[in-house]
Amino acid sequence: MNANNPNHQLGEYLRKRLQHLEQCIGEFNSHLEELERELDRNLHNGTVRRDDPEVGKINHHREYVVANTFRYTMLVGLCSFLEEAIKEITKRLVSDYDAKIKAAKKGNWLVRHTRVLVDQFGIDLGPIDEDLKKFHDLITLRNCVVHAWGKVAGANNPSAVKDAVDRIETAEIFKDGFLCFGDQVLPEAIVAAENIADHILESELKTSIT
Repeated sequence: MNANNPNHQLGEYLRKRLQHLEQCIGEFNSHLEELERELDRNLHNGTVRRDDPEVGKINHHREYVVANTFRYTMLVGLCSFLEEAIKEITKRLVSDYDAKIKAAKKGNWLVRHTRVLVDQFGIDLGPIDEDLKKFHDLITLRNCVVHAWGKVAGANNPSAVKDAVDRIETAEIFKDGFLCFGDQVLPEAIVAAENIADHILESELKTSIT
C-alpha cells in the first residue's frame, strides 16, 4: 500500500488516534488495579481493618468518583474519534458534503452520515449493524454526560437514556439518578468504534486502521 496515498494516511492517523485512547484507558486501568492492590496489602498487614468505615470511603472514591469520572470523559473522547473518522471519510467521498448532510436532517451525526453513504454509494452496513446500534446507544449516554453530566433527569430524552443503559454492559443508573459506567463501557465503545470506522474505510477508501 502506498504510504503517500492520502486515504492510507487517513487510516494511519485514525489508527494512532484510537491507539492513543486505548493506551490512556489501559494505563488508567492499571492505576486503578494498583490502588486496589494497595488497599488489599493494607488490609492484609493490618494497617487498615476491614470493618473500618474508611475502607468503604476508599472503595467509593476509587470506583464512583475517580473511575466513573474518567469513563465519562473517555466516552466523550471515543465518540469524538468516531465522529471525526466518519466525517472525514464522507467529506472525501461527497463533493457537496455540507448540502448532503444538511438534507439528511433527522438523527444524530452517525445516522445522518451513514444515511448519506448508503444513499450516495450503496455501502453495505449489514456487517456492522450491531456495532451501529450499540454506538447509537453510546452516543445517547455521551449526550447525557455532556449536557447534564450524567444526570438522567436532565437529559433531552431520559427514556432513551434508560433504554441505552439497559443495552450497554456494566452501564447503570445510580439511586441518585446519575449514570454509572462500569469497566466494560469503554471496551464496548472501542470495539464498536473500530469496527464501524474500519468497515467504512475498507469499503469506500480501500484502507484500514487495523
